[in-house]
Amino acid sequence: MLKKKRLKKIAFLMAGILCMNWTTTPIYAEENNQTQTQENEGIQIPVATKYETDMAEGAISFLATVPVGGASVDIPMQTTNGGIVKIALSSEGLSQEVRVSLRSQGSEGVIPDNQVTLTTEARNGTLLVQVPQAGTYLLHVETAYTYVPITVNAKAMLYRNDNRTLQHKQWAVTYPNQYDTTNYYKVKLTKNGYITVQGRTYETTNGKLTVELCNNKKTSLNPKKVNLTEENEFTSYYALKKGTYYIKISDTDRPYKVRYMFTGMSDQAGTSKAKAKTLKKGKQGMGLLYLTDSKTKTDWFKVSLTKNQKLRMTITNFASTKLEYQILPASSNVTLHNAKFYPQNGTAIFVTGDTLPKGTYYIKISKTTTKDASGAYSIKV
Repeated sequence: MLKKKRLKKIAFLMAGILCMNWTTTPIYAEENNQTQTQENEGIQIPVATKYETDMAEGAISFLATVPVGGASVDIPMQTTNGGIVKIALSSEGLSQEVRVSLRSQGSEGVIPDNQVTLTTEARNGTLLVQVPQAGTYLLHVETAYTYVPITVNAKAMLYRNDNRTLQHKQWAVTYPNQYDTTNYYKVKLTKNGYITVQGRTYETTNGKLTVELCNNKKTSLNPKKVNLTEENEFTSYYALKKGTYYIKISDTDRPYKVRYMFTGMSDQAGTSKAKAKTLKKGKQGMGLLYLTDSKTKTDWFKVSLTKNQKLRMTITNFASTKLEYQILPASSNVTLHNAKFYPQNGTAIFVTGDTLPKGTYYIKISKTTTKDASGAYSIKV
């Protein structure tokens, strides 16, 4: 599972009146410690499942040799999708200039001019070539008449840039060919719950990736885009009902990876104060505030104190934007002041510093000021 973010201490004050007597009750949060080589007759280029700067993992490695007396050699390379083909090239002990390019074969499509030149001074280079679709392409290695064999070492990887269906927990890696490229990644949910969306860019200083959650018609469900950054551990959460959704990514021309993980949950909360779900000591109540819910949607639980005592709550919270929790007394003789708090994602324990008068108390969970707040939570008292 995800690494849980350590929570900063959150504090709020609850002050109560019982029979005209004021009781100031501080509440504080406790942290809960919780390469292979193939022959030159044909190369199948693997699809990237993670981004590696030097393509050390997952790339196909092979040799391209221009024999004595030759001037060039062509190596067929097959791709299963369109996208960016990245080829890292090197040649040790090079004695003359070599030019390397990727060319189309047959009618699969035309590749714009691309070429890397290796010299005795610069023996390394990288080809980044946009291939329009699946097909066979030719790695063309060319030089002047040679009196000794010339060997070029190559590592190749395909970074898909098409729309596709994401599989639970599996990364999709994309290398956009321009800044305004937009990709939609389909997510299919067979039951209600919440998804964890993770992603980041590469070859950038901060890794920020901008995402939007869309419905099955690719219409955004977010009033504003969500930035995945180091601050939120490149992670966001969305409570969703079963159905088809799309993760939309745009505004970057850098390679990036994205994935989702699904957790099924039941929604046990009451929909109003009158229908509040009773929480018994040591028992857990779970709830979901869906992304598609209005910003006025509220969830309700209640707890009964049979005597004057402290109230201790363990709250686990995974939300795209902070959810608001509020404690409300049932008795009109008890008034609680500043009894709202906003847990960060993860698990924390909240406990009253002083005792509360016996009676019934409601726990209200709601979105904050924005409709795009959503998430899953559990409460145990």
